[in-house]
Amino acid sequence: MKYIYKEIIKANGDVLRGVLNAPDDFDQGKKYPLLIFFHGLLDDRNGINYMSIQESKYLTSGGVLTLRFDFSATGESDGSIFDLTLTRQIEEGFLIYELAESLPFVDSDNIFLRAHSMGSATGISLASKLNPRGLILYGPGVYFDGDHNGLLKELGEIENDPTRTDKSLDIGGLKLSTALYKDCKKYNILDLAGSYPGQVLIVRGEKDKVIRRADVEDLQNAFPQARYIEIKDTAHNFTNEEKRLYLFDQTYNFIKSTIKK
Repeated sequence: MKYIYKEIIKANGDVLRGVLNAPDDFDQGKKYPLLIFFHGLLDDRNGINYMSIQESKYLTSGGVLTLRFDFSATGESDGSIFDLTLTRQIEEGFLIYELAESLPFVDSDNIFLRAHSMGSATGISLASKLNPRGLILYGPGVYFDGDHNGLLKELGEIENDPTRTDKSLDIGGLKLSTALYKDCKKYNILDLAGSYPGQVLIVRGEKDKVIRRADVEDLQNAFPQARYIEIKDTAHNFTNEEKRLYLFDQTYNFIKSTIKK
């Protein structure tokens, strides 16, 4: 697998850093389908236990390019994690998609999005506006409010506590602002899903304790065309080799069956 490193300079000067992965026999004179990855909260472009690298190797061996970027303040990208908002990630998603469309060897009719966990909000938002060829969601976040999301509930409690002057929460050494909670409340993911007419593949681990099955079923029903797969004996990050290979195979088959000829 080839690695072609890419950078995007944002309007504020911060640099987003990512990598385009291509097959070993990559020919820049040809056109290839492309899968753009959007990672989850406090994750990065490599994925938990290198899942996104593993998946890129799997897909590129079948002739699908992958584009993996770190959102601001994650991995190698610039920025402050304290300033994280869903709006910022969506804006960065548009920049990444714009870069993808500009690459001469990318078939712009066959750009797919693949998003995990909170990254799914970015993927769904972009899909509703840009109409990519297909959308793939792993353990997708659906409800970004204090009733369904434990982290946002805690941030909401801090924001609404008049005795609390420090409006932040430390998560494993990373400090998040309650601005994330306030910003997420602006988004209705089900409404956005309903405006994307394309094909969707949704995958959830049976033992996922982060995302509820009922929430994913609500999301499936919101899309005009969505297929839902639940993988037994694995959880939110698909930390099992056999289950991951099955996941990658389902993703590859979805792309191949959805490509515009």
